[in-house]
Amino acid sequence: MGIPQPEWGDNVVSADFSRGRDKPTMSRKTPPTRVSEDAQARKSTSETEDHSSTTESWAAGQVMRTATALADSARLSRGRTYFRGGNVIRIDYELGQVNGLVSGTQLDPFEVQIRWRPLTRRQIEFVVGECGDHPESVRNLLAGRRPQSSIATVLFGVEHYLDSYCTCPDHATFCKHRVCVAYALAAEFTGDPAAFLAWRGIDMDQLLEKVDGGKQGAGPPTELPVEPSDNQETMYSPTEFWGDPTNVPVWEPLEVEFGLELGDTTARDAALRKFSWNNADQLRVLDTLTRCFEALTVLDDDAGETRGREKVFEREPWLSGADDRSSHHD
Repeated sequence: MGIPQPEWGDNVVSADFSRGRDKPTMSRKTPPTRVSEDAQARKSTSETEDHSSTTESWAAGQVMRTATALADSARLSRGRTYFRGGNVIRIDYELGQVNGLVSGTQLDPFEVQIRWRPLTRRQIEFVVGECGDHPESVRNLLAGRRPQSSIATVLFGVEHYLDSYCTCPDHATFCKHRVCVAYALAAEFTGDPAAFLAWRGIDMDQLLEKVDGGKQGAGPPTELPVEPSDNQETMYSPTEFWGDPTNVPVWEPLEVEFGLELGDTTARDAALRKFSWNNADQLRVLDTLTRCFEALTVLDDDAGETRGREKVFEREPWLSGADDRSSHHD
């Protein structure tokens, strides 16, 4: 009969972490994983390449630059560990994209896809033409080295990255499984540099024919292609933008209008009333100044009768000099 176990989904691993605690010396068996024979062979190949002195090709370096720009250090480290551990079950690549299956912590492998922008027809013609004029760039590419700058910029770079996806639950821009597939693609390009050229849409027969034809005679210089852009601005000459500088516009004489007579006169009068200076305002200010003067210079009525209404100050404050102190006026 046995103990009934709960039923989970097809892609969930069940583990008993308490088993074996009483017997720490007992060896634990690792549960089998769904890794094909191709993945086992790829694991041995990756381990051999890891310990060998194989230098990473220029194309592989561009692939890993993309992964480094999109993933953090932790995911880069785990993705490298996955690749070296042989977790890549399958990988296939075609014209600017790579698809792979990576075994992870779940039973079913994760599906990964990474895409780069493919070359346009004009860009391919430019690369082939430049390689015909500079055969050493073809030798460098087939040897895994960087071609000249004009070819390398158009051929492949980090800016050509489009998008990627993975079926794992990690919502990061570039998860460890994508990093693992990037490592696998880089290893493919390091082992077969010609595969990288085909992956970018370069026909090797056409390329070699162009190189052989360039040895017979130098052709006309190839112009760098310019990709059409939807946001490309239209350029105008100064005359088109500003017009003919000799054609000065003639304006008609302007009619004089008084702004106070326009608009809402009620709101205008209400605003002006707050800042008016009519006779009533002048009388009010004069009365206030008179009372201030009397308060400063004349004693109250009782003191004024006994002392002859003499002033409090020896002289008015506004007639005091700069050296006079106010202490003896108190």
